[in-house]
Amino acid sequence: MAACSDEECGRRATVRGMCQRHYEAARRARRVPTRDCEVVGCDRPVQSSGLCGPHYQRVWRGTAREDLRPLTRARPGSGHIVKSGYRTVARQGNGVREMEHRVVMEGVLGRPLLPAPQETVHHRNGDRLDNRPENLELWVSSQPSGQRVEDVVGHAREVLARYGGMVPPEQ
Repeated sequence: MAACSDEECGRRATVRGMCQRHYEAARRARRVPTRDCEVVGCDRPVQSSGLCGPHYQRVWRGTAREDLRPLTRARPGSGHIVKSGYRTVARQGNGVREMEHRVVMEGVLGRPLLPAPQETVHHRNGDRLDNRPENLELWVSSQPSGQRVEDVVGHAREVLARYGGMVPPEQ
């Protein structure tokens, strides 16, 4: 029964001369050599059965091993339509996909949107793929949900016009 290679640890060695705790810490720190995925051109580390996580999932779902191709990152501007009917696009530099209508609205405003549900983007004509700036409007939910910014400001003006004289001046 061998002891863990860490001198201060008294646990039994189970994997590559280390206890489970030290092995996991070394693996996370990439000090333990890992194999690359068996798919030609894929340099992700093996997760199971000689494949990285995404390739293993594809085999598990029924794709033949010989049909697997290397994974690619999303090219900036590339996108696809998700199940909810919205188009996603990849951002410049990081390849992370975001909803196109939110990206367009951020460009119109010149600032990042607050996270939903604080600020949402509404398609005026109801077509989720029509992401022209003139078809999009910003909705805020700091008031009851589903109100356009113009409507909230207009409502506030109406309330002030209607009830402004009834409120005593501030002291």
